Amino acid sequence: MALATKPDLLLLDEPLSALDEEIRLECQNELWKIPFIVVTDSRSEAEKVDDRVLHLK
Repeated sequence: MALATKPDLLLLDEPLSALDEEIRLECQNELWKIPFIVVTDSRSEAEKVDDRVLHLK
């Protein structure tokens, strides 16, 4: 695993899937502090953190 200390953009693959509801909500709020692209199979998760959603089949 690698972490950048001050990235310009994050690419996240299912970042919230293994978290319980309380921590998931807290992390969603933190995600807004930096631009990100998230990959998820969960439509509800995408809608909670969306600004723009791209749906691929």
